[in-house]
Amino acid sequence: MTFFEARDYFGIDGIPDCLAPYYEEYPSTPILDRTWLAAQCDACGVSDDNTARLTAALDALESDAVLLSFTNFLIAQACARHLRLDEEYIDLGPCRNMTGETRDFYPMLVMLACIKPATEGYLARGIDASAFAQTVERMLSSVLRRYAKNGDPHVSFEWQSGFFTCALLQFSRFYFAPHRFDDGITILKNRVTGEVIALLPDEDDVYIRHSDGQYNGIAGVSEQDAFHAVRRDTDDAFIGHPIDPVGYGLEQTVTLPKSEWEVCVHEGDAFLALHIPGGEGYDPEHLRQSVQDAIAFYDRYFPEYRIRGIWSESWLYDPHLRKILPPASKIIRMQDQMYCMPFAWGEPTIHGELIPHDPPSALEKAVSDYEAAGGTFSTNFMFILREDVDRIGVGERLYPRLMLS
Repeated sequence: MTFFEARDYFGIDGIPDCLAPYYEEYPSTPILDRTWLAAQCDACGVSDDNTARLTAALDALESDAVLLSFTNFLIAQACARHLRLDEEYIDLGPCRNMTGETRDFYPMLVMLACIKPATEGYLARGIDASAFAQTVERMLSSVLRRYAKNGDPHVSFEWQSGFFTCALLQFSRFYFAPHRFDDGITILKNRVTGEVIALLPDEDDVYIRHSDGQYNGIAGVSEQDAFHAVRRDTDDAFIGHPIDPVGYGLEQTVTLPKSEWEVCVHEGDAFLALHIPGGEGYDPEHLRQSVQDAIAFYDRYFPEYRIRGIWSESWLYDPHLRKILPPASKIIRMQDQMYCMPFAWGEPTIHGELIPHDPPSALEKAVSDYEAAGGTFSTNFMFILREDVDRIGVGERLYPRLMLS
């Protein structure tokens, strides 16, 4: 049975085509120790009935030798995906070939089964368990306590499996995961001054709004006179539309001599993707310490990555927030320590991320008032180059605004 035949036969959604080259038949070995599973359920307050439901689904999975073999392949790939810097995520859905409610337990079972091979792989690299154990245990407890509360086995495999496979690790305040740079932008550095300028990609569908420098169509807003971004090189210069570090694409093109400027990030370079948990400490000082710790860890245990910097996408990097927040706010202070960029898939996510308060918080009220006046939001991404990390929070801005003539 080929990879595609197996995927279609078992009816499992969310398995990307990029796994096909790695496909091989795995032994039909059990994926979870039932004594361990029962102990975890008991510790998280899962009732006997819900523990029995979970165990029955495991029994059904492991009773099918062919499905079990394919599942062992998926577990291995889930644990290896981030080590290869794969950019396509695995986002398992129910296994429609299983019967009754057991099909809905499939993603949770696979996710739980990732813990043992993932942690053993890290220990084999000489990584102390303290680097990942707390992160894994925290998410394991969260998943099982949610199941204990409502009996619903559904999980967000794409996101939560990052914790179970040790792809996401916490360093001080923030989480990080390996990430392959493939955003199409050109990042240039001045050979003498160290100044950094990013240029918009040259693609047929890249049109940028004049009003806010974001991709045309984001948040349902399109402008007929949006400008088409152009990028080209000559023998002597880089030519393109620059991106102001606050996150705006600019219509005025720049011509940067190759004798003075060089490409400092290349397609496929390894970055660390920054993920932001809720809570206190969202400030430049915690960011600097977290990034320093994360880079030191990956330099030591994964030197082959040659980490080039930090990358992230979030509503927190939206330049529209500058219109409703004071410069001294934490969100704006953090934006000032990043090179923020417009995002082609930057539909606004702010409403899904803000925690509702009663009465509404000052930020909620500012967002509501801004939208009532016709304003829109976006999701943006950012980067910080490795060589600039030690300067986070030292000055007012890490990457100065562009001053074009």
